[in-house]
Amino acid sequence: MSALHDKTTDHWVRSNLVRTLAFWSCLLTVEAVTCLGLLASFDYVARVHDHTATWPAVHAKCVFPADSLGDVR
Repeated sequence: MSALHDKTTDHWVRSNLVRTLAFWSCLLTVEAVTCLGLLASFDYVARVHDHTATWPAVHAKCVFPADSLGDVR
């Protein structure tokens, strides 16, 4: 009975370890993808903000003098 008990316990420990490792690897993968997605979205928002903040000076001919628009470069 001891040999059977050892095999059962060993199998239980291995399956538990595999489930634990699978859980943590999945969780870390999801966190990494989420973090990269957030970083990419922040970069996108920053680029859009920079683009829209400089849009009148870069993409359009201003009909107002530069002084009235503030320091637009």
